[in-house]
Amino acid sequence: MSENNLNKLKEIFKVEVDELIDSAEDVLISIEKDTSNDELMDEIFRIFHSIKGSAGVIGFEEMAHFSHGVENVLDRVRNKEVTITKSLISLILDSVDVIKGFVQYYFEGTNVD
Repeated sequence: MSENNLNKLKEIFKVEVDELIDSAEDVLISIEKDTSNDELMDEIFRIFHSIKGSAGVIGFEEMAHFSHGVENVLDRVRNKEVTITKSLISLILDSVDVIKGFVQYYFEGTNVD
C-alpha cells in the first residue's frame, strides 16, 4: 500500500474512531440505566469490534489488541457468562478513555499512560 493511500485510510479511521468513541459513551450511559437491554450490549460489542478491526487494518496493533480484550469481555457479557455491573460499566468507560489515549498518541504524538 502506498504511503498516500495509508494516510487517506488513517484520516478515514480517525473520523470513524471519533464517532465510535462518542457512540460508545452514549451507549454505555444507556446501559447504566438499563443493564438488561441486550440490544445495547450488542451495540457496544459491535463498537469495540469495529475499533479493533479498523485499528488492525491501519496497523495500530496495540489499539487493536486492547480493543480485542474489551471485546472479549463484552462477548462474555452477551453470552451471560459475566454480569454487567456498574463497576464493569465504569471499567468499560475507562477503556474508552484508553482508546482516546491511543488516538491522541497515533495522531498527535502524545504519550499513552
